[in-house]
Amino acid sequence: MDFLVRASEQGYSVPVNAINKGNERLLRYLQEPGLMTVRYSDDAQASRFAAQAYAALVLARQQKAPLGALREIWSRHDQARSGLPLLQLGIALKTMGDAPRGDAALKLAVAHPAPG
Repeated sequence: MDFLVRASEQGYSVPVNAINKGNERLLRYLQEPGLMTVRYSDDAQASRFAAQAYAALVLARQQKAPLGALREIWSRHDQARSGLPLLQLGIALKTMGDAPRGDAALKLAVAHPAPG
């Protein structure tokens, strides 16, 4: 989804309907994580958290991420199993105006040990 948004921003022809439908799906992932089906993972919570963090980042770049949803995801930051989703969530929080939580997420991301 991020690829489509960036391509559109760069002037490439991307159907508006595709971006709108993608954004709707990402918003549902933020607000209703139970709708996500997690396969091929031994840690469904961590996978859901990572998917939500990615959705948060993509929507925040467009100023479409509800701050309440971002804060709710942040409240579960202990579900992250790597620094990447924390980094994505931190940027989303800062972009949407919650610098204190965003900074905290970024600090955790940098300090988070690599998985494995």
